[in-house]
Amino acid sequence: MPSTVGEMRRRAAAFAAAVGASDEMTHAVALAVSEIVTNAVVHAYAGREPGRVTVRCRADGDRVVVEVVDDGGGVAERADSPGIGHGLAVVGALAHTLEVEPRRDGPGIIVTMSFAAAAQAPEVRGLEPLCALALESVADVSCVDV
Repeated sequence: MPSTVGEMRRRAAAFAAAVGASDEMTHAVALAVSEIVTNAVVHAYAGREPGRVTVRCRADGDRVVVEVVDDGGGVAERADSPGIGHGLAVVGALAHTLEVEPRRDGPGIIVTMSFAAAAQAPEVRGLEPLCALALESVADVSCVDV
Protein backbone atom coordinates (compact mmCIF):
# COMPACT_ATOMS: atom_id res chain seq x y z
CA MET A 1 0.00 0.00 0.00
CA PRO A 2 1.46 3.37 -0.95
CA SER A 3 2.18 5.49 2.11
CA THR A 4 3.04 8.83 0.54
CA VAL A 5 1.23 11.46 -1.48
CA GLY A 6 3.86 11.19 -4.22
CA GLU A 7 3.47 7.44 -4.51
CA MET A 8 -0.32 7.74 -4.79
CA ARG A 9 0.07 10.44 -7.44
CA ARG A 10 2.50 8.29 -9.45
CA ARG A 11 0.28 5.21 -9.24
CA ALA A 12 -2.83 7.13 -10.34
CA ALA A 13 -0.91 8.68 -13.25
CA ALA A 14 0.46 5.26 -14.23
CA PHE A 15 -3.08 3.86 -14.22
CA ALA A 16 -4.34 6.71 -16.42
CA ALA A 17 -1.49 6.21 -18.89
CA ALA A 18 -2.03 2.43 -18.90
CA VAL A 19 -5.69 2.80 -19.91
CA GLY A 20 -4.76 5.12 -22.79
CA ALA A 21 -5.30 8.58 -21.32
CA SER A 22 -3.59 11.42 -23.13
CA ASP A 23 -0.55 13.08 -21.57
CA GLU A 24 -2.75 16.07 -20.69
CA MET A 25 -5.31 13.88 -18.91
CA THR A 26 -2.59 11.89 -17.16
CA HIS A 27 -1.03 15.10 -15.83
CA ALA A 28 -4.46 16.35 -14.70
CA VAL A 29 -5.08 13.08 -12.82
CA ALA A 30 -1.65 13.31 -11.16
CA LEU A 31 -2.12 16.91 -10.00
CA ALA A 32 -5.69 16.33 -8.81
CA VAL A 33 -4.74 13.22 -6.83
CA SER A 34 -1.83 15.11 -5.28
CA GLU A 35 -4.12 17.98 -4.21
CA ILE A 36 -6.92 15.81 -2.81
CA VAL A 37 -4.65 13.36 -0.99
CA THR A 38 -2.70 16.29 0.47
CA ASN A 39 -6.02 17.80 1.65
CA ALA A 40 -6.89 14.51 3.35
CA VAL A 41 -3.48 14.24 5.01
CA VAL A 42 -3.54 17.84 6.25
CA HIS A 43 -7.23 18.36 7.06
CA ALA A 44 -9.06 15.05 7.54
CA TYR A 45 -7.07 14.07 10.59
CA ALA A 46 -6.40 17.53 12.06
CA GLY A 47 -6.28 17.11 15.83
CA ARG A 48 -6.68 13.32 15.60
CA GLU A 49 -4.60 10.23 15.11
CA PRO A 50 -3.47 9.82 11.48
CA GLY A 51 -5.64 7.45 9.49
CA ARG A 52 -6.09 5.77 6.16
CA VAL A 53 -6.38 7.50 2.79
CA THR A 54 -7.31 5.28 -0.14
CA VAL A 55 -7.11 6.08 -3.85
CA ARG A 56 -9.12 3.98 -6.33
CA CYS A 57 -8.95 4.41 -10.09
CA ARG A 58 -11.10 2.94 -12.84
CA ALA A 59 -11.68 3.43 -16.52
CA ASP A 60 -15.19 4.29 -17.66
CA GLY A 61 -15.21 4.40 -21.45
CA ASP A 62 -12.92 7.26 -22.43
CA ARG A 63 -12.96 8.71 -18.91
CA VAL A 64 -10.74 8.03 -15.92
CA VAL A 65 -12.58 8.05 -12.59
CA VAL A 66 -10.64 8.51 -9.36
CA GLU A 67 -11.96 8.19 -5.80
CA VAL A 68 -10.05 9.40 -2.76
CA VAL A 69 -11.50 8.11 0.49
CA ASP A 70 -10.49 9.00 4.04
CA ASP A 71 -11.71 8.03 7.53
CA GLY A 72 -11.23 11.53 8.93
CA GLY A 73 -13.46 14.13 10.48
CA GLY A 74 -15.21 15.23 7.31
CA VAL A 75 -15.55 18.67 5.80
CA ALA A 76 -16.33 21.32 8.37
CA GLU A 77 -15.79 25.03 8.78
CA ARG A 78 -12.47 25.78 10.44
CA ALA A 79 -11.25 29.10 11.81
CA ASP A 80 -7.68 28.34 10.67
CA SER A 81 -8.72 27.41 7.12
CA PRO A 82 -11.40 29.74 5.74
CA GLY A 83 -13.09 28.93 2.42
CA ILE A 84 -12.52 25.92 0.22
CA GLY A 85 -8.89 26.74 -0.38
CA HIS A 86 -6.91 26.46 -3.56
CA GLY A 87 -6.68 22.66 -3.77
CA LEU A 88 -10.36 22.01 -4.48
CA ALA A 89 -10.48 24.97 -6.85
CA VAL A 90 -7.54 23.57 -8.82
CA VAL A 91 -9.14 20.12 -8.96
CA GLY A 92 -12.46 21.65 -10.01
CA ALA A 93 -10.69 23.31 -12.93
CA LEU A 94 -8.89 20.10 -13.95
CA ALA A 95 -11.62 17.50 -13.54
CA HIS A 96 -14.61 16.95 -15.79
CA THR A 97 -16.67 16.23 -12.66
CA LEU A 98 -15.93 16.66 -8.96
CA GLU A 99 -18.09 15.36 -6.11
CA VAL A 100 -17.33 15.66 -2.40
CA GLU A 101 -19.62 13.70 -0.11
CA PRO A 102 -19.60 12.12 3.34
CA ARG A 103 -19.02 8.40 3.57
CA ARG A 104 -22.18 6.42 4.24
CA ASP A 105 -20.39 3.57 6.02
CA GLY A 106 -18.59 5.60 8.67
CA PRO A 107 -16.65 8.81 9.25
CA GLY A 108 -14.80 10.49 6.44
CA ILE A 109 -15.17 11.85 2.96
CA ILE A 110 -15.28 10.42 -0.55
CA VAL A 111 -13.99 12.69 -3.31
CA THR A 112 -14.90 11.39 -6.77
CA MET A 113 -13.33 13.00 -9.82
CA SER A 114 -13.65 12.12 -13.47
CA PHE A 115 -11.36 13.17 -16.26
CA ALA A 116 -12.25 13.22 -19.94
CA ALA A 117 -10.47 14.28 -23.08
CA ALA A 118 -10.71 18.02 -23.68
CA ALA A 119 -13.55 18.97 -25.98
CA GLN A 120 -12.56 20.52 -29.27
CA ALA A 121 -13.36 24.22 -29.31
CA PRO A 122 -15.84 25.08 -32.02
CA GLU A 123 -14.35 26.89 -34.97
CA VAL A 124 -15.95 30.30 -35.39
CA ARG A 125 -15.00 32.07 -38.58
CA GLY A 126 -14.40 35.81 -38.64
CA LEU A 127 -12.94 36.15 -35.14
CA GLU A 128 -9.29 35.96 -36.19
CA PRO A 129 -8.88 39.74 -36.71
CA LEU A 130 -10.58 40.44 -33.39
CA CYS A 131 -8.31 37.98 -31.58
CA ALA A 132 -5.22 39.50 -33.19
CA LEU A 133 -6.35 43.00 -32.16
CA ALA A 134 -7.02 41.86 -28.60
CA LEU A 135 -3.61 40.25 -28.30
CA GLU A 136 -1.88 43.36 -29.69
CA SER A 137 -3.81 45.75 -27.43
CA VAL A 138 -3.71 43.94 -24.10
CA ALA A 139 -0.50 43.72 -22.11
CA ASP A 140 -1.52 40.73 -19.98
CA VAL A 141 -2.93 38.19 -22.42
CA SER A 142 -3.48 35.65 -19.64
CA CYS A 143 -6.70 37.47 -18.79
CA VAL A 144 -8.14 37.83 -22.29
CA ASP A 145 -11.55 36.23 -22.80
CA VAL A 146 -12.07 35.45 -26.46
